[in-house]
This record gives sequence, structure tokens and C-alpha cells, in this order.
Amino acid sequence: MFLKVKVQIFISKKIQGSMAAKKMDALEECLEVEIEQLKSKILDLQTQVSDLKKDVSAIHDKFELKFFIMDRAANELSRAKYVSVHVCAHLISACSSLVHFCSSFIVCVHVRFI
Repeated sequence: MFLKVKVQIFISKKIQGSMAAKKMDALEECLEVEIEQLKSKILDLQTQVSDLKKDVSAIHDKFELKFFIMDRAANELSRAKYVSVHVCAHLISACSSLVHFCSSFIVCVHVRFI
């Protein structure tokens, strides 16, 4: 009887061990599937990050170009102001010379008639 109980316990442990092994195999397969899905998600995220980096780089390049254009425009505006001031100064000088010439001419004509 004692031997029969020992054999039953042994068989019971073997069956439990076999069931546990099957459960472990099933869990291992599930984990492998989960790992593959996570790897796929990681690759997708890496692709998205790479695309975002390209987008950020393109935006950065556009801003650099805009700042370059704005800087050039500011330089051109500054140069235009300088030229405008110079032209105005020459016009004022020319007007002054013209007024001086006209006043001299009027004085000459006035003196001549007197």
C-alpha cells in the first residue's frame, strides 16, 4: 500500500510537472509574441523619430534662410536710408546754390537797371 501511494504521488508530480512545463511553454510562446510586437513597435517609433528629426531639420533650415533674408533686407534698408540722406543733402545743397545764384542774378539785374 505504501508503495502504491508513493507511485501515485510520483505520477501526480510527473503530471503536475508536465502541466507546469506546458504552461511554461505556453507562457514562453506568449512572451516571444509580445517581444516581437514590442520590437515592431520600437522600430515604428524609431522611424517616427527619424522622420521628426528630418522635419525639425527642415524647419531649422527654413528659419535660417528667413533670418538670412531678413538680415539682408535690413542691410539693404540701412543702405537705402544712407543713400536717401545723402541725396537729400545734395538736393539741399543744390537748392541752396540755386537760391544763391538766383539772388545774385536778381541783384545783378537790379543793379544794372538802376
